[in-house]
Amino acid sequence: MQIYLIIFVFNYIMKKLPIYFSLALVFASCAARTKLYPSAKTEPEKYILAKELLSQNAFAEANKIFIDIYKGVPDKNALTNNSKYLSAFCFYKQQNYKDANFVLFQLINHDPDWVDISAAYYLKAVCQLESHNYIDAFIQFSKITKEPFLSKSNAAKGYFLQTKITNDTISILKNRFPNDKYLSNFNNLSYIKTEILTQSGFNFNVACMMPFEASAQNHFIYEMYEGMKLAADSLLKSGLKISLIPYETGKDSTKILEFVKLPNVQNYDLVIGPVYANQQNSMVSFAQKNNIPIINPLSQFSSLSQSLSGYYLNMPSYETLGSQAAIFASQNFLRHKKSVIIYGIDGGDSLSAKAYKNVYEKNGGKVLLYRRLSKFTANLLPKIMSKIPIDSIGHLAIFTSDPSLSATIFTFLETNLLEETARYKTDEKPDEKKPERKINIADIPVIVTSKWLDAQAISYEQFLLHNTHFIFQEYTDDNNQETQKIASNTFIKTGLNATDYTYKGYNLMLFWGTMLGKYGKNILANITLNEKIKLNETVIKDYRLKKDNGFVPIMKFDDYKLILVNE
Repeated sequence: MQIYLIIFVFNYIMKKLPIYFSLALVFASCAARTKLYPSAKTEPEKYILAKELLSQNAFAEANKIFIDIYKGVPDKNALTNNSKYLSAFCFYKQQNYKDANFVLFQLINHDPDWVDISAAYYLKAVCQLESHNYIDAFIQFSKITKEPFLSKSNAAKGYFLQTKITNDTISILKNRFPNDKYLSNFNNLSYIKTEILTQSGFNFNVACMMPFEASAQNHFIYEMYEGMKLAADSLLKSGLKISLIPYETGKDSTKILEFVKLPNVQNYDLVIGPVYANQQNSMVSFAQKNNIPIINPLSQFSSLSQSLSGYYLNMPSYETLGSQAAIFASQNFLRHKKSVIIYGIDGGDSLSAKAYKNVYEKNGGKVLLYRRLSKFTANLLPKIMSKIPIDSIGHLAIFTSDPSLSATIFTFLETNLLEETARYKTDEKPDEKKPERKINIADIPVIVTSKWLDAQAISYEQFLLHNTHFIFQEYTDDNNQETQKIASNTFIKTGLNATDYTYKGYNLMLFWGTMLGKYGKNILANITLNEKIKLNETVIKDYRLKKDNGFVPIMKFDDYKLILVNE
């Protein structure tokens, strides 16, 4: 929770610093690279050094310097105020809310007219929330007068009201702060405001059912949701209003059962989520009964999407990954239409490999070997492939979530190629001209999952040597104007960088928002499996194959960059 509530404030303060601090940052960056930290003597140099340490998450070390600065210079000084604020930020990151509150108390009382006083009130309010001092927190919230802190205050309130604060305490807060509009409208079962569920025309209501409760494991949920909000803003410019209503699902089915009992909930036009398998049955039954489409934002298992009407996957299913890769291989790997398919122990890997085999054979290819391996059985590879002449292999397709297998497979290919070449040269007649090498390792392309990029034992040069192609579902064209716009807006709105999940959320909402605009509220009665919309250069949604995202990017290296080769 901490990083998503606070880091944008840190970035906000960084933008507001005087120009000489920015110039000093250049000096500090050079010093950091050359380990010249002890050379920081002046207060501005110390300040920049502290920020450098802060950027490296060295909160204790940075805080010592911030404290030294604001103890050594007069009050109501820009350097002092910024140092106090960032000192409190360091205390907050160390979960020392008591000292963070004390420093913020000093800052607010010594200079109540500080240009960024709303940032101080916001940080103080969040510290009080974390300390369970809810009344004090809402007192601080009431003092905030500037954006982006007014909007972010509602986000912080929503998170704690939904996940931390009991219903009895919510009642006390509503009585204590009757003028807090967010609090007075808050429904203690969810974020839902039932009055927006009666809209019509080009206004659509979308329930976002995801585990918003922050943790190190699900930070990507926030990133995806931010992308969805950006897409809703984009659709609004074309006259299409999408009301996104986030609903905290947790990890069990309790919240789902609460959701389906809410009044007017059947008026939703679309449901995104939930993400956990144990929550699916209750949600699917509700959606089927009320004729509402469900989009699973993250799953790649196609069992529900294939067996139920109105259930779709935002991601390519594992079967689609395999089948689309096989189509690419049958059209592009033409030296020999013979494949070796190796897959790992993960369930998704086996589904992709099976689909690859079926489609490749259907397209006229021959499978020389179809074998499951793990890092514990990888040593069997030489024996398994001993009866297959390396020159007969057209390409290798390897589906494994374990990148440790990559070194074993590449080593095997390189070793056997040398042995094959050596045997070939041994058969030469002395009086004949020395022949060219029989085959080149690049003549046996390898198609793998993008997880192979995590393999520490494989170099860029080896990927080039083996003519490696990556099934890269995380593909985003960073040079595209739409992508750059998403990245820019994400940083402006949240202070955070856009991630793969931001783009996933954006594309999900843009596609399905477009579908709502095209087919209206009774979308399931009109939508077909023949939809293909190129939303921008980052993604293509294609429902012609299955009820999932049919676009599977295939990429390879070119001049140290991954380029798309199956547009």
